[in-house]
Amino acid sequence: MPQTTTAATTGTWTEEEIRQQPASWIRSLNNIDNLHASIDSFLTPLLRKDDLRIVLTGAGTSAFIGDIIAPWLSSHTGKNFTAVPTTDLVTNPMDYFSPAHPLLLISFARSGNSPESVAAVELANQFVPECYHLSITCNEAGSLYQNAVVSDNAFALLMPAETHDRGFAMTSSITTMMASCLAVFAPETINTHTFRDVADRCQAILASLGDFSHGVFGSEPWKRIVYLGSGGLQGAARESALKVLELTAGKLAAFYDSPTGFRHGPKSLVDSETLVWCLSPAIRIRVSTIWICWPSCAAIARPCASLPSPLKTLRSLKRVRTFCCRLHVRLSIWNRRSAS
Repeated sequence: MPQTTTAATTGTWTEEEIRQQPASWIRSLNNIDNLHASIDSFLTPLLRKDDLRIVLTGAGTSAFIGDIIAPWLSSHTGKNFTAVPTTDLVTNPMDYFSPAHPLLLISFARSGNSPESVAAVELANQFVPECYHLSITCNEAGSLYQNAVVSDNAFALLMPAETHDRGFAMTSSITTMMASCLAVFAPETINTHTFRDVADRCQAILASLGDFSHGVFGSEPWKRIVYLGSGGLQGAARESALKVLELTAGKLAAFYDSPTGFRHGPKSLVDSETLVWCLSPAIRIRVSTIWICWPSCAAIARPCASLPSPLKTLRSLKRVRTFCCRLHVRLSIWNRRSAS
């Protein structure tokens, strides 16, 4: 894994920021517990509005937070959560902002200084008469946070200072903002008490890993990597692909899709030098679901608990065993499934 800016103690900022995640999650959830009354005072009147539209937004990795958690938040709360990147909001505001409905714009940002983040807030205020903002950011000095703390229609939620990642790739920033947003809207499910077990188990996994500078995909000469996920996990697959591109400087081609969508054309890119990962909340992954039915395909599947099903994750993590299994998909299997 290529190094980012050199850190004095760990070799890379990115490795340090990956390893700090569990502690940052708990620190942020503790802060949300302390702000419970203020958060409720801001959100409760808004959530009582039957026609309230809730848009999760951000740029790049920050946008993928919405893709990952919007499906679960919608089903869990009964509210209309949608994910739209700031990069779309600023180019086509009339396609997304309806003056006829109140809007809660939830903005995610590491620095809070990107032009799109600031412009999306301004455009929302311009196009929607009844507009409110929840700004979740990692930088106290950023424009997004500073503007929110002085606005009557906004609430600013600041993440722990260390989550303002110094490495090029966002790591602790995205996971902490994601867990924090879930805790805000589903406090009975995601809170310091319930999430501590998740954090402890993730910390144990991180502690068991060696130097991150060593290869993480084994000794095979992989040239492509594909991440598959359905529902909110398609957002996680997209983010995973981006991380590979960022941390290999584009030397490893990375793609994403849903497991079922991948078979409609994109599976053509799979060959013996392609690594395929399937993200799933289930412990067991079926070949029929992955559908990597291609001769000479070497695929790796790693079960992964997911945030879109937080309660299920908390229960299933007690049974999770990290493992990696190679799937040798023969032509006969492909023919049999194609005929069915």
